[in-house]
Amino acid sequence: MSAPSNPYRHRAPSSRRKPARAAANSDMTIPQAVPSHVPQPAPLDPAAREAELEAELRQARKMEVVGRLVGGVAHDFNNQLTVISGYCGLLLKDMPKDAAKRRPLECIRDAAARSAVLTHRLLAFSRRQGLRPEIVNLNTIIKDMANPLSRMIGEDVRLVTTLAPDLGDVRTDQALFEHAVMNLAINARDAMPAGGVLTLETRGLELSADDLRDCPEAAAGPYVRLTVSDNGTGMDAETMRRVFEPFFTTKPQGQGTGLGLTMVREFVALAGGHILFHSRPGGGTSFMLHFPRVAGKADTARRPAEVRPCPRGTERILVAEDDEQVRRLIVRVLGDCGYAVLPGRGAEETLAFARQYHGRIDLLITDVIMADGCGVELAARVRALRPEIEFIYTSGYADETLRQHGVLAGDVALLRKPFSTSALAERVREVLDGRRVKERRKTDR
Repeated sequence: MSAPSNPYRHRAPSSRRKPARAAANSDMTIPQAVPSHVPQPAPLDPAAREAELEAELRQARKMEVVGRLVGGVAHDFNNQLTVISGYCGLLLKDMPKDAAKRRPLECIRDAAARSAVLTHRLLAFSRRQGLRPEIVNLNTIIKDMANPLSRMIGEDVRLVTTLAPDLGDVRTDQALFEHAVMNLAINARDAMPAGGVLTLETRGLELSADDLRDCPEAAAGPYVRLTVSDNGTGMDAETMRRVFEPFFTTKPQGQGTGLGLTMVREFVALAGGHILFHSRPGGGTSFMLHFPRVAGKADTARRPAEVRPCPRGTERILVAEDDEQVRRLIVRVLGDCGYAVLPGRGAEETLAFARQYHGRIDLLITDVIMADGCGVELAARVRALRPEIEFIYTSGYADETLRQHGVLAGDVALLRKPFSTSALAERVREVLDGRRVKERRKTDR
């Protein structure tokens, strides 16, 4: 159904709190539009206010638990995705394009890529990893998503897209945006058990301070709005009040986590936008995602889906990786590219190689965190022995952990897991070629 003409004037109290209260629930920051027929709450008495604060504190603790859980499993999960996508890449590299087995392998590779995005989304949601923003056009993304969305929602739900011409661009994380749209589409499908219509509509608009006077978190200016609407069962007042609450779900046990809409809201907040919604029982639901419009231009070039030829070399590379499967993959990929590889099962064994090997070693590839040591400390000790060596760090941990180890600086070569075989080979060649440039400059002096 259509949204109200000015949803900013029909909204529940903002969940963003004043600074003195931010510690209680600093994640709950996005305004929520509600239908005008929902009565606005009266001021709370002290006892009710205390109960509300206690509830907020419980939610904050839940978010902390989720964040710690996600951060803890991300590294191991990304290691496994590295192995899956890496060996798919190796098999696809030498397989004819018309081979019957090529499509299943591509499906496995694509599923690994989607799983990597899901991990990134959970880390961003838990505030342990920031967005990876780029300038994008929402119309282009939605056009590309139309076919997979249609298959996902089923034949009894009709997908309608109404895309505004000359829509401005926004700066956001494309992968997280796609997952947000998919999450809203899944919820819409579930709200239409007998079938219906799912509408995705884009629009550019200018929001004034008057438009946003009940939405102090948002700045006046140009926005791009995506509205995701269905004509399903809608929500009652109690569901609307709790719709963004973590772990709240109306789905049967085992069919929903209660985190989907919470993650959508957090993503929009991290992108500098805000989200509103409108619903009524039996009248469908509309979610409106607003993103600040930017002056830059989106890169519309298509990223090649096929496996790219790996650049080759003959240098000697030392590898420190305590996950056996990941280590074997790295050795295999670099060996196929012509490099001589010295694999170490951890920090101590790799350091012993650096001490005992008599020939030149050009590059150290090391995991940031290993069972027997830190990759950053290993790199420092190896450089003390071999000042000419270059480094590449690999990790599946979140930004929060990597920042503590100092590997997010601009001059540090970092390869995030899961990485493809092409990305590994290209990063190695890039770092080694950069070293050659430095050596030539020294010679010219």
